[in-house]
Amino acid sequence: MSDLEIKCFIDGHQIYYDQLEAIEYERAKHVLHEMKRLGGNVENRGEALSDFDIDALSIQEALNINIQARSQYSASEMQELYKEPLKMSDDMWKKANYGFHFGKDRMQKSHVDMEVHGIDPKFLTSATESSEDLEEQSAKFLYTMNPEHFCIQKTENGPVGMETFGMYGEPSAMIINVDNDLKTQIEPDPTYPIKSAGFPVLASDGSPMHNIPYHQYKPLEDGIRIK
Repeated sequence: MSDLEIKCFIDGHQIYYDQLEAIEYERAKHVLHEMKRLGGNVENRGEALSDFDIDALSIQEALNINIQARSQYSASEMQELYKEPLKMSDDMWKKANYGFHFGKDRMQKSHVDMEVHGIDPKFLTSATESSEDLEEQSAKFLYTMNPEHFCIQKTENGPVGMETFGMYGEPSAMIINVDNDLKTQIEPDPTYPIKSAGFPVLASDGSPMHNIPYHQYKPLEDGIRIK
């Protein structure tokens, strides 16, 4: 399909495509700078990139090299590369949640409403159901979705994902406990037939993060609505 059209509202404020693209561009470069500082391999066509080189990349170059840099590492290797930032992130979540009681204390909500036209609405399920290998799935799909999706890995305790949240600068490694019947403080929209909820806990020790993702999807003839 062609003629892609995106409408995005965050907490009632419209965010335009050029703003989303600018944020994606800056975050893609941020990841390249941080991976370089941590000792990761950041290169283009076989040549290592300096910080100056990274800042001089075009949008498409930054996105492509970002995907290339992340996809060269396995999930375990990526977590080892980021072990110090992940420790900082764990500490942040524990301090933020100290004394919080899920189901009793009121949570702070943020609403994102998106409407996308010009795509096949089946792309979400087809992309995630095509591979049994979660790490392979990451390289083929998750890396292209977000410049700060680092990995997803099967473990005996459940799938472990690693990504950066908007309210904090470093990525978090978490066990993703999918629970579509989870009781949240958000009223489900009955006009959205597909729903997905989760209760993430820290991968390091199982501490609850109380950062509840609740996604609702409505397929359209030429796209999809997401909230």
